[in-house]
Amino acid sequence: LQELLVDIDAFRVLEKEAMGDNGNATIIMYWDSLSIVVKDEIKILQNGGDDSPYAKKIQDIKSLFDGQTRADLMKMKDEVEAKLRKVAIPDSGGDVGIDKPYWL
Repeated sequence: LQELLVDIDAFRVLEKEAMGDNGNATIIMYWDSLSIVVKDEIKILQNGGDDSPYAKKIQDIKSLFDGQTRADLMKMKDEVEAKLRKVAIPDSGGDVGIDKPYWL
């Protein structure tokens, strides 16, 4: 997987160079997304594999998104961003005990 990650990064750089300023951002988004998936798989393996507590936590998080429509996901995103903005503004009545890294 480490070698695959190196290859993905190389292809991303090549695509950016080939596109210049006229390129299609969708292609770069593809390589970025693929890189995220590979990094996640590496982290799962480093933390004990599919049966590890880490992998189970990731699966629980993924299950939150299963069956959601695009509109539902966008609403969820807006709610999280609003919560983070509220916490970031002093004296906004935000929850001081919020676990901000969890939401990022």
